[in-house]
Amino acid sequence: AGRFAPANPGRFALVASVISLLVMAVLLASPTLLELFIPVPYPATTELIGALQEHTIALETVQAGNGFEDLQPLKPLLEGKRIVALGEATHGTREFFQMKHRMLEFLVQEMGYQHFGMETSPQVAQVLNDYIAGGRANPRSVLYWPWATEEVMDMLNWMRAYNADPHNVSKITFHGFDPIYGDRDPVMAADVASILEQAGPQSKIVLWAHNAHISNAEGWMRHSLKQQFGDQAYLLGFEFDHGAFTSRMAVIHTYRVGPASPAYYAYALRLTGKPLQFLDFHSLS
Repeated sequence: AGRFAPANPGRFALVASVISLLVMAVLLASPTLLELFIPVPYPATTELIGALQEHTIALETVQAGNGFEDLQPLKPLLEGKRIVALGEATHGTREFFQMKHRMLEFLVQEMGYQHFGMETSPQVAQVLNDYIAGGRANPRSVLYWPWATEEVMDMLNWMRAYNADPHNVSKITFHGFDPIYGDRDPVMAADVASILEQAGPQSKIVLWAHNAHISNAEGWMRHSLKQQFGDQAYLLGFEFDHGAFTSRMAVIHTYRVGPASPAYYAYALRLTGKPLQFLDFHSLS
């Protein structure tokens, strides 16, 4: 009987390295390659741009601590909503995180929201809730990508300071509604419903999740929430035109993109001339 000759370790290592580099290149290029298959939306006609200019609400800043004067037009749109879900086109865009912090301050101080839910596990949320309640918990010890950022810490520190102020009778509570495994979205929706049920019929919650989870497509969290809460759930997606964002596929990598091509709705929004804007689709339609 013959013997199997050992493989050449140097050659094998070289082949493995080349394959790894090719896979990495495909993954890093995939957002750009996918653009080839994106259908072009409704053309950005003069009529459409005019309608957008008329119905979009110009906002002044993404930075918290700058007052709420420019956010006042949102009040009639959000009145009576038990759920305001804040999406994000990526999990790695600084301005999205900052605007969510600012929106949270507005919804808590101006509209009486008391509960905050984030796309993280209940175990992590328990530590974060202890921190904002004035406990000794260390958020940095449990925050993981993509939440391990200074922008999230700034929001948590504001929540902690708000809860510590004796003038604020109603305190903020922090919840995690992401099981991280299995059929996530139906479980996420059930967790949100359970939070509101336990908190009482007047309770309201602000949610932080990716745009996909609050999208219109069947099977996502939004679909279940809309079935149960109807118009009491307001779903607010976040979009951007150009810049940089960090994403994780096989690796964590920072991409630079834009300006948006006509294949994206951000292209039409850019033509309004408003750098930061809020669009309610009901008013536009």
